Amino acid sequence: MDNDKYILWLLSISLRNPHKFLKYCKSAKNIFEGSDCLNKIPYISKETVAKIKSFANNEYLVRVLDNLKQSQNEKGIKFISYKNPLFPKRFNNIENPPLGIFVKGELPKEHVPSVAIIGSRETSQYGAKAAFNLAKEMAGVGINIISGMARGADANAHMGALDAQGYTVAVLGCGIDICYPPQNFGLYKDIWQHGCFISEYMPKSPATKWNFPARNRLISALCDALLVVEAGEKSGTSITVGFALDMGKEVFVVPGSIFNPKSVGTNKLIQDGATPIMTYLDIINYFKHQKSFELFFNENNKSDMLTTRPQVVLNKDEKIVYSCISYEPISIDNIIYNSGISIEKINKILFELELKGLVEKQAGARYIKNK
Repeated sequence: MDNDKYILWLLSISLRNPHKFLKYCKSAKNIFEGSDCLNKIPYISKETVAKIKSFANNEYLVRVLDNLKQSQNEKGIKFISYKNPLFPKRFNNIENPPLGIFVKGELPKEHVPSVAIIGSRETSQYGAKAAFNLAKEMAGVGINIISGMARGADANAHMGALDAQGYTVAVLGCGIDICYPPQNFGLYKDIWQHGCFISEYMPKSPATKWNFPARNRLISALCDALLVVEAGEKSGTSITVGFALDMGKEVFVVPGSIFNPKSVGTNKLIQDGATPIMTYLDIINYFKHQKSFELFFNENNKSDMLTTRPQVVLNKDEKIVYSCISYEPISIDNIIYNSGISIEKINKILFELELKGLVEKQAGARYIKNK
């Protein structure tokens, strides 16, 4: 679209508050063409006007468009401006919406519920397991999983969704063609092949610390509900929660141990009124009461499928042993002590629980819940 190229140009010159310029000049094209509107903008410096004019030429515009075309041809990256009909409607409700977004993959469908999963970058095994399993279960029944591809909870949420062959969106605080953090490169490749990336930053833009609070407002806007898996007392998740609450989104929380410092933030959110969850069905049931998702629940008779989770049948001893295991690793000696079941029987029971996918054996004969 013709609008898109001038908005792309405006985005490329990195003005501090481009919406102020659009307010007075009405369009990016007017700014590019050197309209007198620039002289009417209050508190604009001569240096800023000079900067705009230095980039307002066809040679620079062609270079910007060529770079985008190269990204499209080589990497499948698309640019969608806020004037484009394809621009997500959810972003229009942001106080300071992006001028446009760069996209790799298919944008989420409006009628499908979306859950953003966030949490600590230095997550515990409990937090990592909760993020992975909840994302996997929700993605497995068609819910969109949104996160920011950071270490810890974000990465585990994306991996859980991909493991269920579901749909996941990574909203980045850098250019789409940059993997940040670098240690998530394997995950980055998987999302590149099977998911969707969204960024408001030009390709090749590096990750900077001030990009991430802005990134978080897009995560909050894109989701219908926010799930906080694990957060310390002074956690960056509070920024995303604040955006979500301002936008009227429901905030869910995975309760944590009162002895775990990584759960102080999440437990405090529950004190402040956030909704604690026990299973993914708590979130599903919330969506089932939202009129806007009637189409989703009516498709393929999903409503019946989402009402109950499949039950695994356990005998008496298996139930006792399973109740002694949590999402933090526990040694076989402690399981024997807590369950009162003899060592002769315990190995067989643990093996059966492993076969049923309920527990996972770790190094040092330690066990952790899998569901």
